[in-house]
Amino acid sequence: MPNAAVERWVRLGSPLGAGETTTAVWFERHFEALIDEEGAVLRLPGRQVELAEFRLAARIALRRLHGYLRSARAETLRAEQPLEGTFDGGTLVGSADLVVTRGDGHAAVIDMKWTRRSADYRAQLAEGRHLQLAIYAELLRQATGHQPDVAYFMLRDASLHAPDACFFPEARVAAGPDAESAEAVWQRLLVTWRWRQTQFARGEFEVVLEGLEETPESLPPAGALDIEFQYEGFNDYLRLAGDWE
Repeated sequence: MPNAAVERWVRLGSPLGAGETTTAVWFERHFEALIDEEGAVLRLPGRQVELAEFRLAARIALRRLHGYLRSARAETLRAEQPLEGTFDGGTLVGSADLVVTRGDGHAAVIDMKWTRRSADYRAQLAEGRHLQLAIYAELLRQATGHQPDVAYFMLRDASLHAPDACFFPEARVAAGPDAESAEAVWQRLLVTWRWRQTQFARGEFEVVLEGLEETPESLPPAGALDIEFQYEGFNDYLRLAGDWE
């Protein structure tokens, strides 16, 4: 629902040229309709405080996002931008929350998150694990011929996080010794995909669980992504590892 508020604001027509007061007035006029259509549960008895907190957070998030975009001198803004491209495995499709373009034609992809775990996404950027953004960036590069910048916008605390401040001068830079560009992360994805496809062709399928010891076959090759352990509650392959509880 917070994303929906930003999408509607983008469709205001020319939100980037609007002043802060105009944006605030727009929010007050459209917030109630947004709740009625997509968040009616917040009107149930006992949820008034939650609704008030959400209203405040959404108002601040929209105002600060507007400020980040204006400081970047963005000229065009598209919400839920369809993206499509190809890779070794075929076609990839997706939808970027926001695609921002400056007057010089340089673009950036923003992925919006409604979560309290800002530190997790900062860590992704600092450790070169921002795979979702890297995929969006590659699909946009294929469509435009230019490598875009990337950033996460955290709606709950209205903060923008990026690998550097080149596109968004007011972003919180998430730098680290293992930080990599979105383009480099994409290349690691390709190496990883080819490695796994080679294993699949041999009939080898690894179930990645924290309790299992590494084997030579489970170690990724140079240039591949590091193996991340999936939260076991969401792992569809636990039964293959003998966990029947």
